[in-house]
Amino acid sequence: SLNGLGSDDRLRYDTPTFADAKLGHDFDVTPLGTTAVSLDYMETDDQSANGNEGNSYILAGVQVIDKIGTEIYSTIRLFDVDLPAIATDDIFIGAVGARVKF
Repeated sequence: SLNGLGSDDRLRYDTPTFADAKLGHDFDVTPLGTTAVSLDYMETDDQSANGNEGNSYILAGVQVIDKIGTEIYSTIRLFDVDLPAIATDDIFIGAVGARVKF
């Protein structure tokens, strides 16, 4: 999917922009069930103030285990934000979990 946002002159910022793109695919690579993976990229400029820039990268996966009605999932995300005159560090976030249907 592709998403985007144009400018809003009421904010008085230099043409704020937002873009998001996500690619994903399902595979049948194991006898357990379907395996799904996705990549997501987001970019924003001048949203809350002129000169603010941000990027986000996401890698996610899901493994379905049909016999026990369970999905095991994991995701990792990187946030990269650049703010004028403020030192920022990248942020990594990860998660794992399961969903059981009964």
